[in-house]
Amino acid sequence: SGMPGNLAKGNAWIAAVHPKDRKWLMDLWQHESSQHHSSVTEYRFLHPDGRIVWVLGQATPEFNEHDKLVGYVGTITDITEQKTTEELIRRSEEKYRYLFLNNPQIMWICERETLQFLEVNKSAIQRYGFSREEFLDMTILEIHTPGNVKKLKKISADDFLISKRQ
Repeated sequence: SGMPGNLAKGNAWIAAVHPKDRKWLMDLWQHESSQHHSSVTEYRFLHPDGRIVWVLGQATPEFNEHDKLVGYVGTITDITEQKTTEELIRRSEEKYRYLFLNNPQIMWICERETLQFLEVNKSAIQRYGFSREEFLDMTILEIHTPGNVKKLKKISADDFLISKRQ
């Protein structure tokens, strides 16, 4: 957080939390601590130098010998790199999905063993006239002529993970 330990005691640590995370995090913390529960939460700190740092905050209640709550022991782990990687993966998947769904070539993805459709693009929907939901209830064998079905059954499953009509 960039906040010295002596300033982070009590609820003073909330000042270092990103403004967009403060309310929900404080609400969660008040709920968890009122129940004497442990807490594990991902949130952002706004570092004094302006950087946003993602953290995994963990807090565990500490009880005395009379089972009275005396405080919480907590750790903060910097997970910024993990969150950055997750965002890069999310963006990459979004781009792939866009390219797949909007490709003018008819494309689909099938399950390896059953040849069940897992996803189809807009071009396949337009060409065959089935809705996406109808496609997902079918196998690739159901959209081919009997002669093509024999050929398809001979093709190895690995060759059929991603297929397109030529």
